[in-house]
Amino acid sequence: MLSATANARLLKKAVRASNAFLNETRIRISEEGIAIRAVDAGNICLTDIFIPKEDFEAFRAEEGVIGINVSRLNDILKAIKGDFVQVEGDKNKNLKLKAEKPATA
Repeated sequence: MLSATANARLLKKAVRASNAFLNETRIRISEEGIAIRAVDAGNICLTDIFIPKEDFEAFRAEEGVIGINVSRLNDILKAIKGDFVQVEGDKNKNLKLKAEKPATA
């Protein structure tokens, strides 16, 4: 469903922005990129974030939706010290993250 390598700073910013208003949400995955669009529990604030495939170092995806706990994902991303995050999502809606540092010459 999803195989992507993202700049860790970009991914952290998107999740941190979502976490300001949402605890849980669905991430919509398409061949064009990843989208988060949700309204907070009080129906006051709309979060609308789209990361196009061009902003990823590598991106391959099929249409799908993955539900995530934004607060937990934010906590996990805070612990990542690498420059890149490899994101793998499968058809069972499991999401795996792996921190990567760029190769040194």
